[in-house]
Amino acid sequence: MRIGTAIHGAPLYPLDLCCHTAYRPKLFSSWHFFQQAPLPTRPPLVTLGATLLLPTPMSDAYRLDTYSPDESIGYLIKRAGGQLTTTVDRALAEFDMTHAQLGIFLRLLHGHANTAADLAREMVIDTGAMTRALDRLEEKGFIRRLRSNADRRVIEVSLTEKGKSQADQMTRVAIDALNHHLRGFSPEEIDQFKSFLRRMISNT
Repeated sequence: MRIGTAIHGAPLYPLDLCCHTAYRPKLFSSWHFFQQAPLPTRPPLVTLGATLLLPTPMSDAYRLDTYSPDESIGYLIKRAGGQLTTTVDRALAEFDMTHAQLGIFLRLLHGHANTAADLAREMVIDTGAMTRALDRLEEKGFIRRLRSNADRRVIEVSLTEKGKSQADQMTRVAIDALNHHLRGFSPEEIDQFKSFLRRMISNT
């Protein structure tokens, strides 16, 4: 059963063509769908003689006297992400795949990385955890690991024929899960939402 819900007769993230942004299978990129455009740059630092002038900070969004955990952006993002993960895990059960493994699978599918170290950096996890995840994906027949012809010290990771043959189906799972959790949002609201998240990321 498909998870996606249409808005005005068209899903937000259809597999072949999105109603407001070009999201096709070869362009769709894991859960980090906020990467559609480059991150904004932070304001430049200005020096005056030996004094470093920092950009003028905006007013604090949270204060000790009014803070509530339920209104924390961090809590809300984590809760939304947890619900999205649960939806994807349920839909992926028939493929013997998990949400975390799908993120790796999609990175390989779209050529974002081809070694364990590169994948670990992309997924922001340690190399030990990545190695264990790749072990499981290899056991399931989705990936293979071979020594690089250019540098025998490097182990390259790639999708197997089984992985490639199921790529569209598993991309559909990701798209349907996003559509399900974004139902009721307009295309403009989604673009704004992604813009806000990019700005938060650029503030790190």
